[in-house]
Amino acid sequence: MAAERASWRGCWRCTLRAARTRRRQYSISNMQQKALSRHAYTEALGHGQRALDLLATLPASPARASQELALRLTLSIALVPTQGVTSEALAHNLQQALVLCETVEETTVLVPVLVGLTNLAVFSADRAAAARLMARERALLQRLHDPASLLQLHMQLGTAETMPGGLHPGRGAPQARPVPL
Repeated sequence: MAAERASWRGCWRCTLRAARTRRRQYSISNMQQKALSRHAYTEALGHGQRALDLLATLPASPARASQELALRLTLSIALVPTQGVTSEALAHNLQQALVLCETVEETTVLVPVLVGLTNLAVFSADRAAAARLMARERALLQRLHDPASLLQLHMQLGTAETMPGGLHPGRGAPQARPVPL
Protein backbone atom coordinates (compact mmCIF):
# COMPACT_ATOMS: atom_id res chain seq x y z
CA MET A 1 0.00 0.00 0.00
CA ALA A 2 2.79 2.42 0.93
CA ALA A 3 4.63 1.57 -2.29
CA GLU A 4 1.52 2.37 -4.33
CA ARG A 5 1.17 5.78 -2.65
CA ALA A 6 4.83 6.58 -3.27
CA SER A 7 4.56 5.68 -6.95
CA TRP A 8 1.30 7.65 -7.27
CA ARG A 9 2.93 10.71 -5.65
CA GLY A 10 5.89 10.43 -7.98
CA CYS A 11 3.58 10.16 -10.97
CA TRP A 12 1.57 13.18 -9.78
CA ARG A 13 4.73 15.26 -9.32
CA CYS A 14 5.90 14.37 -12.83
CA THR A 15 2.52 15.41 -14.20
CA LEU A 16 2.68 18.73 -12.36
CA ARG A 17 6.24 19.35 -13.56
CA ALA A 18 5.23 18.59 -17.14
CA ALA A 19 2.24 20.94 -16.90
CA ARG A 20 4.43 23.74 -15.51
CA THR A 21 6.95 23.20 -18.31
CA ARG A 22 4.20 23.32 -20.95
CA ARG A 23 2.81 26.50 -19.38
CA ARG A 24 6.28 28.09 -19.40
CA GLN A 25 6.83 27.09 -23.03
CA TYR A 26 3.41 28.48 -23.98
CA SER A 27 4.20 31.75 -22.18
CA ILE A 28 7.53 32.09 -24.02
CA SER A 29 5.83 31.26 -27.32
CA ASN A 30 3.12 33.81 -26.57
CA MET A 31 5.73 36.49 -25.85
CA GLN A 32 7.48 35.67 -29.13
CA GLN A 33 4.20 36.01 -31.00
CA LYS A 34 3.58 39.39 -29.42
CA ALA A 35 7.08 40.53 -30.31
CA LEU A 36 6.63 39.39 -33.88
CA SER A 37 3.30 41.13 -34.18
CA ARG A 38 4.76 44.35 -32.85
CA HIS A 39 7.55 44.10 -35.39
CA ALA A 40 4.97 43.68 -38.13
CA TYR A 41 3.11 46.77 -36.92
CA THR A 42 6.32 48.77 -36.98
CA GLU A 43 6.95 47.62 -40.53
CA ALA A 44 3.36 48.47 -41.48
CA LEU A 45 3.84 51.98 -40.07
CA GLY A 46 6.91 52.48 -42.24
CA HIS A 47 5.12 51.33 -45.38
CA GLY A 48 2.05 53.39 -44.56
CA GLN A 49 4.06 56.54 -43.98
CA ARG A 50 5.91 56.03 -47.25
CA ALA A 51 2.58 55.55 -49.06
CA LEU A 52 1.24 58.78 -47.51
CA ASP A 53 4.36 60.60 -48.68
CA LEU A 54 3.84 59.27 -52.21
CA LEU A 55 0.15 60.21 -52.17
CA ALA A 56 1.08 63.76 -51.21
CA THR A 57 2.80 64.14 -54.58
CA LEU A 58 -0.45 63.43 -56.46
CA PRO A 59 -2.95 66.19 -57.27
CA ALA A 60 -5.98 66.49 -55.01
CA SER A 61 -8.91 64.37 -56.20
CA PRO A 62 -11.69 62.25 -54.71
CA ALA A 63 -9.77 59.08 -55.61
CA ARG A 64 -6.66 60.34 -53.81
CA ALA A 65 -8.75 61.28 -50.75
CA SER A 66 -10.28 57.78 -50.68
CA GLN A 67 -6.86 56.15 -50.90
CA GLU A 68 -5.47 58.39 -48.17
CA LEU A 69 -8.46 57.62 -45.96
CA ALA A 70 -7.92 53.87 -46.37
CA LEU A 71 -4.23 54.32 -45.55
CA ARG A 72 -4.97 56.39 -42.46
CA LEU A 73 -7.41 53.77 -41.17
CA THR A 74 -4.75 51.09 -41.57
CA LEU A 75 -2.16 53.32 -39.93
CA SER A 76 -4.43 53.97 -36.94
CA ILE A 77 -4.69 50.21 -36.36
CA ALA A 78 -0.89 49.93 -36.38
CA LEU A 79 -0.37 53.02 -34.20
CA VAL A 80 -2.32 51.68 -31.21
CA PRO A 81 0.01 48.78 -30.27
CA THR A 82 3.22 50.57 -31.23
CA GLN A 83 2.70 54.06 -29.79
CA GLY A 84 -0.28 53.69 -27.47
CA VAL A 85 -3.97 54.50 -27.31
CA THR A 86 -3.36 58.14 -26.35
CA SER A 87 -0.40 58.97 -28.60
CA GLU A 88 -0.19 62.26 -30.46
CA ALA A 89 0.51 60.44 -33.72
CA LEU A 90 -2.74 58.49 -33.38
CA ALA A 91 -4.70 61.65 -32.55
CA HIS A 92 -3.25 63.47 -35.57
CA ASN A 93 -3.88 60.51 -37.88
CA LEU A 94 -7.51 60.12 -36.75
CA GLN A 95 -8.16 63.87 -37.05
CA GLN A 96 -6.85 63.79 -40.62
CA ALA A 97 -9.03 60.74 -41.32
CA LEU A 98 -12.07 62.61 -39.95
CA VAL A 99 -11.41 65.53 -42.31
CA LEU A 100 -11.08 63.08 -45.21
CA CYS A 101 -14.34 61.34 -44.23
CA GLU A 102 -16.13 64.69 -44.39
CA THR A 103 -14.50 65.42 -47.74
CA VAL A 104 -15.38 62.06 -49.27
CA GLU A 105 -18.76 61.91 -47.46
CA GLU A 106 -18.34 58.24 -46.60
CA THR A 107 -20.46 57.36 -43.54
CA THR A 108 -19.44 53.70 -43.22
CA VAL A 109 -15.78 54.68 -42.95
CA LEU A 110 -16.71 57.46 -40.54
CA VAL A 111 -17.72 54.87 -37.93
CA PRO A 112 -14.23 53.44 -37.18
CA VAL A 113 -12.79 56.96 -37.22
CA LEU A 114 -15.33 58.21 -34.67
CA VAL A 115 -14.82 55.08 -32.56
CA GLY A 116 -11.07 55.65 -32.57
CA LEU A 117 -11.43 59.32 -31.66
CA THR A 118 -13.89 58.51 -28.87
CA ASN A 119 -11.53 55.87 -27.46
CA LEU A 120 -8.73 58.40 -27.59
CA ALA A 121 -10.83 60.98 -25.73
CA VAL A 122 -12.02 58.48 -23.11
CA PHE A 123 -8.54 57.10 -22.41
CA SER A 124 -7.08 60.62 -22.36
CA ALA A 125 -9.76 61.62 -19.81
CA ASP A 126 -10.99 64.42 -22.08
CA ARG A 127 -14.63 64.33 -21.04
CA ALA A 128 -15.72 67.29 -23.15
CA ALA A 129 -14.32 65.78 -26.35
CA ALA A 130 -15.71 62.36 -25.47
CA ALA A 131 -19.18 63.86 -24.89
CA ARG A 132 -19.05 65.73 -28.25
CA LEU A 133 -17.94 62.61 -30.11
CA MET A 134 -20.53 60.40 -28.40
CA ALA A 135 -23.26 62.88 -29.36
CA ARG A 136 -22.03 62.72 -32.94
CA GLU A 137 -22.08 58.91 -32.78
CA ARG A 138 -25.66 58.96 -31.49
CA ALA A 139 -26.70 61.25 -34.37
CA LEU A 140 -24.95 58.95 -36.84
CA LEU A 141 -26.91 55.98 -35.47
CA GLN A 142 -30.09 57.57 -36.83
CA ARG A 143 -28.73 57.77 -40.39
CA LEU A 144 -26.95 54.42 -40.72
CA HIS A 145 -28.50 51.26 -42.11
CA ASP A 146 -25.42 49.01 -42.21
CA PRO A 147 -25.76 46.36 -39.45
CA ALA A 148 -22.00 46.04 -38.88
CA SER A 149 -21.58 49.80 -38.46
CA LEU A 150 -24.62 50.00 -36.19
CA LEU A 151 -23.26 47.21 -34.02
CA GLN A 152 -19.85 48.86 -33.81
CA LEU A 153 -21.38 52.18 -32.77
CA HIS A 154 -23.70 50.62 -30.19
CA MET A 155 -20.82 48.67 -28.66
CA GLN A 156 -18.65 51.80 -28.59
CA LEU A 157 -21.34 53.92 -26.96
CA GLY A 158 -22.11 51.24 -24.39
CA THR A 159 -18.45 50.89 -23.49
CA ALA A 160 -17.75 54.62 -23.37
CA GLU A 161 -20.79 55.30 -21.20
CA THR A 162 -19.92 52.62 -18.66
CA MET A 163 -16.26 53.53 -18.27
CA PRO A 164 -15.30 54.71 -14.79
CA GLY A 165 -16.75 58.17 -14.27
CA GLY A 166 -19.19 57.67 -17.12
CA LEU A 167 -22.23 57.60 -14.85
CA HIS A 168 -24.10 60.89 -14.63
CA PRO A 169 -24.25 62.67 -11.30
CA GLY A 170 -27.44 61.83 -9.44
CA ARG A 171 -27.90 58.45 -11.06
CA GLY A 172 -25.26 56.72 -8.99
CA ALA A 173 -24.11 53.18 -9.39
CA PRO A 174 -26.72 50.54 -10.12
CA GLN A 175 -27.85 48.62 -7.04
CA ALA A 176 -27.36 44.87 -6.96
CA ARG A 177 -30.55 42.87 -6.62
CA PRO A 178 -30.64 39.48 -4.96
CA VAL A 179 -31.13 36.60 -7.36
CA PRO A 180 -34.15 34.44 -6.46
CA LEU A 181 -33.29 30.82 -5.90
